[in-house]
Parts: sequence; structure tokens; C-alpha cells
Amino acid sequence: MLYFRDNETCLTLINQHRSESAKSLKKQAAGMLQLSCSNSKVEIGQNVLVKIPDVARERLAFRNILAVVLSERENLYQLGTSAGVLEKLYARNKLQVHNSLASFTILQPSQTNTLASSDVPIDNKYSLRTVAAKESNSDRAF
Repeated sequence: MLYFRDNETCLTLINQHRSESAKSLKKQAAGMLQLSCSNSKVEIGQNVLVKIPDVARERLAFRNILAVVLSERENLYQLGTSAGVLEKLYARNKLQVHNSLASFTILQPSQTNTLASSDVPIDNKYSLRTVAAKESNSDRAF
């Protein structure tokens, strides 16, 4: 443990550590941004899957929901579902591109596994948790 005789020396060292920490945080943020931008872009109108966190879904509910990209702003995407528009903007690393050719037609023969922008009710804005409950036809509302 270091003991300082004057407060000026102590304050100088504290300020140095703070400035070094701020530089390191900026460097780390730039690296994370570069890594997230390395993912391929998602086109507007493309179908994506959004993972539902375990705490936001019920036991037998789906693990992800189908959404369509409505707009892009600063590498963040606004998504729409059949229930409405999601409140948050999502980064590319939170999305998985949905391939409609690999759809499960055996399990759901009467439903199409794609979603168009025109199918999204723009007036309704919901959280991911609420949309997950609506998609699973649950009576529980969050």
C-alpha cells in the first residue's frame, strides 16, 4: 500500500489512472464496433429470427420469433412481426437470417414461413417479451 504525503500527488495519480481507463474503454468500444460491423448486412424486407431470452419466454414457447427488417439506422435494425413493431432497435449480432427455402413445411404445411413488411401492423409497438407471449398464443401478458 502506498502512502502519500501530499494530496496533489495522490490526485495526479488518480487522474492518470482515470484517463488511461477512458482510453482503454474507447479502444475496446472501437474494437467491438469493428467486430459487429464485420457481419454481413441485412437487407430491408429480409426475414430474420430473433432469439427470445429464456427469462422472457414461457417453458413451452418458441425459442425465437420471425421478424422482418423494416429500417436500418446506424447499423441498428427496426424489426416488425405479425403482432406489431418491436420497440427496441437490434444489432446485427442479435439477428439470424431466416432462409425460407429451409422452412419446416412438414410441421406447418398451411402456413408460410415468410413475413412481408406489409403484414406488419405499424401502429402497434410491443416489447420482445409481449410479442413472444402473443406468438405462443399465451393468455399471460407481461
